[in-house]
Amino acid sequence: MRALYGHSIDKPIQYDSQKPPKYLYHGSPSKNKISILKQGLSKQSRQYVHLSENIETAYQVALRYNVEVTIFCIASSLAWKDGIEFYNPDGNIWLVDEVPVQYLEVVPLDI
Repeated sequence: MRALYGHSIDKPIQYDSQKPPKYLYHGSPSKNKISILKQGLSKQSRQYVHLSENIETAYQVALRYNVEVTIFCIASSLAWKDGIEFYNPDGNIWLVDEVPVQYLEVVPLDI
């Protein structure tokens, strides 16, 4: 599974661009919140930024860091209309090269 999303492969993995749902979500350690709100989401050392279709999945994915988590809502439909390409290799996880800050909003958590 890690190879499907580009975790363990040095060679770039390419997918066909697909229209995303209206919103997608990304979970990150809260220590990254200020940086993300200033610079947007970037893939850093990975091939893509990983996004989820719901808050719960984004939260569960982010919990792997075992720290306080911040969830970001991405206005993915608007970003797609503005030319940002999204990829959906398996129907569950969405991938994107980057998400500029104007498409991001922090999700209040009641967890």
